Amino acid sequence: MHHKLALLRFPPEHTIEPIVWKGSMNVLGHHSSEELMDRMQSQEIYNRVSSLLKLNQQQDRLRSMKLVAQLEKILQQRLGAVCPTHSLPMRLRCSRGRGKGTSYFMGCPAYPKCNNTVNVDTNALNTAFKVINACCTNDGCDSPIEARRGRYSIYIKCTSGHSVNLLP
Repeated sequence: MHHKLALLRFPPEHTIEPIVWKGSMNVLGHHSSEELMDRMQSQEIYNRVSSLLKLNQQQDRLRSMKLVAQLEKILQQRLGAVCPTHSLPMRLRCSRGRGKGTSYFMGCPAYPKCNNTVNVDTNALNTAFKVINACCTNDGCDSPIEARRGRYSIYIKCTSGHSVNLLP
């Protein structure tokens, strides 16, 4: 028997509690199917299940991936970031130097085999953040984010003070 889990959460403007379905369900079963599904409608159960599955972290990660994709597109256009060797649009990358912090750059998709790069400074990042109206990727925070220059590195924070990690 294979168990399935389905979570259904409604937008905040609706007053409907989330629904959790769990059990055995064969959606392709045509006859003599022995399926058993439980339906529970409760915010508390949804919170417990989403905590076990770490859904908030997954949602934060998806928001971050979407933000990086938008950021890459803007930076590719603004910086003309195309690999001269492979004629491919460069990807946003970060380098964590030994004790020197983080620096952001656009690198060839074949990086590090192809070492063609374009440096990205705080001004370029902040301009791109404003163009795409970038917000904090932490759950429940929609504050604007900005790149800042530290002693050794560039770091990204939201205006509420959260550290934002765009790239793993």
